[in-house]
Amino acid sequence: MNVDALTELTATEKKAVREYLAGLKPKEIAAKLGISVRTVYKALWKYRKAIGAPARKRLKTAPQGLREEQVIPLVGLLSMLQQTSLFPKASKDLDEVLNNLVSLLTRLNVSLLKLNENIEKLIGLLERGGVSGTDLSSEAEVPSFLKNNPWTEVLRMRGKD
Repeated sequence: MNVDALTELTATEKKAVREYLAGLKPKEIAAKLGISVRTVYKALWKYRKAIGAPARKRLKTAPQGLREEQVIPLVGLLSMLQQTSLFPKASKDLDEVLNNLVSLLTRLNVSLLKLNENIEKLIGLLERGGVSGTDLSSEAEVPSFLKNNPWTEVLRMRGKD
């Protein structure tokens, strides 16, 4: 349970969030606390919003690729989700799912790093003039819908400006 997020909630909302994290459904919480179901949902929304605020701030920065030290906290978070006190209905297969998720994140990280390297190489080639565009001057290479099309000449002239 994120204690910092609870500080922004009223006493009733705190009770509702605690009951939800203990495994009760919103309708059960409303009946137990004598509040409306809408109040329970509002409390859960405010709690999720308070938890997600720091994450949204981090997402505004440009991604530089995931490093191992960035993935490790995610693994810690996932292991916290295993605790039956937070989620009593956790399945036995959760370990396997978490391991698969970690391996997928690792492979995604490797792919992103390779993609960044390839993009940097392409930018370098473009800056040096090593890559040229395709020449469509030959009529045999031009698709039929572009042959004798007046718009191609207009667009070609715009490209020269």
